[in-house]
Amino acid sequence: MKKLIEIIFLTLIICTLAGCVYGTNDNTARDPAETGREATIEIVGTDEAVVSTVESAGLGTMSPNVSVVDLTGLWHLDPSRNDLSGFSGLFEAYAEFGASLEIRSNGQLSWYIGVEGGTGTFSVDGAMLTAELTRTADESPMTTQLDILRDGDEVYLGMHWTNGIVFWTLGDD
Repeated sequence: MKKLIEIIFLTLIICTLAGCVYGTNDNTARDPAETGREATIEIVGTDEAVVSTVESAGLGTMSPNVSVVDLTGLWHLDPSRNDLSGFSGLFEAYAEFGASLEIRSNGQLSWYIGVEGGTGTFSVDGAMLTAELTRTADESPMTTQLDILRDGDEVYLGMHWTNGIVFWTLGDD
C-alpha cells in the first residue's frame, strides 16, 4: 500500500509539472507490485513537447503508430490494470450491467460501464482517440478521450474518466 501511495504521489507531481493529460485514481490503476510487472510509462503532454518517464508505473507507452483497423472490435475492462472491485463505487449499476466498448471501422463507437456510457463517432489523432458521443442516460452530448497505449505487442486504451484512467483491452471478455 505504501508503494502504491508513493507511485500515485510521484505521478501526481510529474503530471502537475508536465501539464500532462493523466490523472491518478487508486480505484483504476493497480500497483505494479500486484501484477508482478515492471514497465515504463511515457506521459505525453497535450502539446507533445513534454515527455516524462516514470519507471515501474506498469502502464506501457503512448502508441501513435496504430491504425483504426487495429482498434476495431469489442473491448473489455482490463483486469490487470484496473481494480475492478472498486468500479461499483465509481459506476452506478456496474455489478448488474457490466461494461463494454465497441469500436467499428465505419467511425462509430459505443461504450458503457454500468449505466454510464454513450454512442457516437470517433477520430484518431496520433496516440489519442476522441469520441463525440450522446450520453445514454440523458441524451446529452459528451466527449470521451482514450489514449492509445502499447505494452510490448499489446495495444490497449486508457479512457480519461474524472480523476483517473479506465483501461480497456481488446477482445470479447
